Amino acid sequence: MSKETFTTMMEKELTLAKIKHPLFVDRMICQMDIENAKTNLANFRKALLHEVENNSLAAVTVLLCEVFEFVEAYIDGDYDAAMVECAQCGAVFSRIFDRVQKKAQAEESKI
Repeated sequence: MSKETFTTMMEKELTLAKIKHPLFVDRMICQMDIENAKTNLANFRKALLHEVENNSLAAVTVLLCEVFEFVEAYIDGDYDAAMVECAQCGAVFSRIFDRVQKKAQAEESKI
């Protein structure tokens, strides 16, 4: 298993993605996201609160809350907040990466 850091792997993947898909996107938010953003965010915030109250958080719940917070900020035209939310998504992904890497290392040590 690779011992690379999240940022190192992300930079490699970004380079490959730019080569593979040079025309990234033509819009940031699809129409469905605009119509459902506030509802989705409210639902994931409820799920997150429930998980916090039960002292058991799922990484995907945290990540999706951040994603929908980005969508909400972007739709509202608050691009500074949208960039912060993007960074928070990256931070959550970094923590997920660390957890997966530790699990992989633990599995390797069993062999």
